[in-house]
Amino acid sequence: MKKVYHHYISVTYQKNFADKDGKIWVLEEDDRIYKTNPLNKFKEGHYNTVNGSLDIEESLSELESEYSKIIKNKINNKEPINTTDKLWLSIYTSTIFNRIRLNREQFRGFLNDIAESSKNFSVNNSDSYLPPASSGKGVSIDEIKEGLENFNSHFANSSMNTSLYVANYLYNMHWKLLTAPKDKNFISSDNPAHICSPEREKKFGPNAIGARAGFGHKDIEFTLPLTSNIVLYANWDLLTNNDIKYIDITERQFDNIIKRTVRSAKTVFGNNKEYLEFIIKNTIKNN
Repeated sequence: MKKVYHHYISVTYQKNFADKDGKIWVLEEDDRIYKTNPLNKFKEGHYNTVNGSLDIEESLSELESEYSKIIKNKINNKEPINTTDKLWLSIYTSTIFNRIRLNREQFRGFLNDIAESSKNFSVNNSDSYLPPASSGKGVSIDEIKEGLENFNSHFANSSMNTSLYVANYLYNMHWKLLTAPKDKNFISSDNPAHICSPEREKKFGPNAIGARAGFGHKDIEFTLPLTSNIVLYANWDLLTNNDIKYIDITERQFDNIIKRTVRSAKTVFGNNKEYLEFIIKNTIKNN
């Protein structure tokens, strides 16, 4: 099969953070900063190919087209978005949240650890200490190993299904479109969608088990930079009505959004080299 490259962070999305020349400034994990064309970044051979089929790539292209129109015609002009727009944005946002390369590699590592640990597990005299096998449906080590052999395709397919599930949560949350302060620009990353529970992070620490956040938790906040000027913010605040408004934020709030965007990322990008240098000097990327 001829190798086809697919973007796991789409070109359309990257261009929303480009400079006046249509290029993005990139900050890598090793602190290198360089300028590049979005066409050349965040891509991998056959990232969306499943058993030779390009159905997922075609579906994503259609979704991206709708997303692009909403950004261009409404969000860039701070025009109101309707329920249909919200639905398209929910689906698009959920694909970014679920289908990034970092998630794939973390899940692959988890399954590899299980497969490797099975090699060191002795079953000699196991009947004397193992509980009876569950009658429920499970997954064997052999099935895990088989799945790892074609893991990229499995992930491409399953993550699309998961995205539809997450999109339902996102659509039903309360949204605000946060506007950057004057002379400030949002940045994005290879892991741009962020979910957290600020209150539980304060109580337990950001990496503690007690602070882990999921869409079913009513105290969570979700953010995704949409453009250099606008960030999508969502929560379950029952006191908030369903009108989606553009909200000007303070510089302190802006800094908090930046920290959320970069703290789980390996690569950061935006339209301004100087701000990426600021991130390095202030170790924001490592906090």
